[in-house]
Order: sequence, then C-alpha cells, then structure tokens
Amino acid sequence: MESKLSTKGHLWSEHELEIAGQNYFYRCCSLCGRNFVRMAEEERWRAATIGLARFTLLDEITDAAWSSEKCPGTSSNSRPV
Repeated sequence: MESKLSTKGHLWSEHELEIAGQNYFYRCCSLCGRNFVRMAEEERWRAATIGLARFTLLDEITDAAWSSEKCPGTSSNSRPV
C-alpha cells in the first residue's frame, strides 16, 4: 500500500491532532468528505471515519479504493434536494 494519498481532484484540509497521548495527522477532502489518518510514527495513510476523540480505520478494500481513486467531487452522504 502506498504511503502517499492521491491528489486526483481532491482538495485536502490537513490537521495534526493528539488523542490520548498519540499524535495523528488527519486529512479531509473538502469536496467529497473522505477522511484519512496516519499515526505520526507511521508513513501509511488510512481511510477512516472520525468520531469524538477517536478515529476508526476502515476495511482494507475501502482503504485501497479511496487511496487510489479520483475524487468523486461530492460526499456519498450528500442527498439531492
């Protein structure tokens, strides 16, 4: 798995956080809402969901797809009006 995230149309917002003494780097695409996280001592970015004071890593299939796909441009949680 590559340690770098695709830039394929994504517009990344980047943050550094500390949760329970662990440092994390967090990226969110402001277009599609996909979230990625990596622990400070690791190189690999992982697809994740974000909760209150925690990250939940997603399954390997989703992680591989999100890491390599072009940005869909909208969130899968978006609903048409």
